[in-house]
Amino acid sequence: MTTDLILSTDILEKIHLRNLAVEKIKQAVWTLAEAAELEKQATGESRSAIESYLVCRGGLYLDDHGIETLRKELDASLWGCLISQSGVRAIMSSRALSDMDEQISRKKNPEFIPEAVQSTFADLNARKADMLEDGIVDVFRSLSWDYKTHNPVHITRKIIVNYLLDSYGLPNVHGTGKLDDLVRALSVYDGKPVPESRNDMYRKVSDAIGRGGTWEVDSPYFRLKIYRKGTGHVIFKPCAFPLIDQMNRVIARRFPNALAQGRAA
Repeated sequence: MTTDLILSTDILEKIHLRNLAVEKIKQAVWTLAEAAELEKQATGESRSAIESYLVCRGGLYLDDHGIETLRKELDASLWGCLISQSGVRAIMSSRALSDMDEQISRKKNPEFIPEAVQSTFADLNARKADMLEDGIVDVFRSLSWDYKTHNPVHITRKIIVNYLLDSYGLPNVHGTGKLDDLVRALSVYDGKPVPESRNDMYRKVSDAIGRGGTWEVDSPYFRLKIYRKGTGHVIFKPCAFPLIDQMNRVIARRFPNALAQGRAA
């Protein structure tokens, strides 16, 4: 697994351009505020049409609050860009990625400044082993024991993943994320590079559906057969059997009082 999380992304240049953009935002808001004052002087009204338009269309106030609103939008965009361009998505579990994406979507991310970037990536790098195991446990927890191929104490050589497709028959990002967790763990235990996010299971499932016919995906470690009701049958290849045993040891360690360590069967 790579430890070079940033890869070729020029963080300092991004931060420099971000700071310039923040200054431009301040200037723009102040200029609009001046224009609104001139309008009020001309009309004698207590509120300008400029202010009303900006508040109604975008919730933008011509004050420090408005500057902060735009600053948050800018920083969220830059965090999203950085996460996508860096190698960090390869080490994060699907749940961790979902949490981060939601944080960015809700503009709850930290400011895009050097200290925050360094701290965030250092924390992710320190937690990569835990996130790998979190992904394995999330896959295990998501399995339905309604299927006879599932064993309630460990992952077997064939598992069935629910909610691989949504109600419209399109790939479900949460369902395919569980498959990414599998691929990530298998790759790491096999000593191989983790596939880039542009080759994730969401895209592979999308391609399979787009081709028509039998919906199947082949990976180095398993074959996936997709059914229209939204389930996916994962049949592990022999090369994955020792790696499944390693995943089962993780499950046994996380649930020592409930699960027995078992071999892939």
